[in-house]
Amino acid sequence: MLLFEISGKVAYHGTSSGRAEKILNKGFSLDTIGEKTNDKISGVSLTIDRSIAEEHAEYASEEFGGKPVVLKVDISHLNIADGNKTFALWDKLGSLASALRHLRKQFDGAELFYKDEGIEEFEIIVFDPKKISKIVTD
Repeated sequence: MLLFEISGKVAYHGTSSGRAEKILNKGFSLDTIGEKTNDKISGVSLTIDRSIAEEHAEYASEEFGGKPVVLKVDISHLNIADGNKTFALWDKLGSLASALRHLRKQFDGAELFYKDEGIEEFEIIVFDPKKISKIVTD
């Protein structure tokens, strides 16, 4: 059973205007991983759902100032592990961190799906920010 199919190979990243400017000028950086959410998963967090990116942009602008900005990212050239593979490894290895370490060996990123306290969110983690080359404001 396929959890999600990435259609169109476009994803979104919600952030604040100041951070968006840095991303557009220098690309994504792992230096700021987890500052917004306190989540320390190493990689760039993207979503295929523009409304989720908008929510993240609102939150980032409240946390860091500036205006909310949604960046549009081309992921068509990336080899992304589907959610079923990610969750099968998570179950087998006992932790998400272990599963992602394993997936890094042959994939550019991985699909994740979170469901917690009534919140559902689909996410794509791109392991190496240098592999993301086409970024524009949406």
